[in-house]
Amino acid sequence: MQKEDGSLFEVIGIALRSKEVLLFSSLSLVIFLTATYFYNSKFPNHKYPEFLGVLKYIAPIV
Repeated sequence: MQKEDGSLFEVIGIALRSKEVLLFSSLSLVIFLTATYFYNSKFPNHKYPEFLGVLKYIAPIV
């Protein structure tokens, strides 16, 4: 069985890209949820469209 040159580097490259994708996705989700929380805190009576209705539960209405 022959091994290609650089195959280890390809696997490491894929793993690093995957970590970057996971980091970017998680940070984007945190930023989105934080922004939604503060938006809901500032405008508690805002009416979301029906398909985005779950966003109103991120911040409790005070």
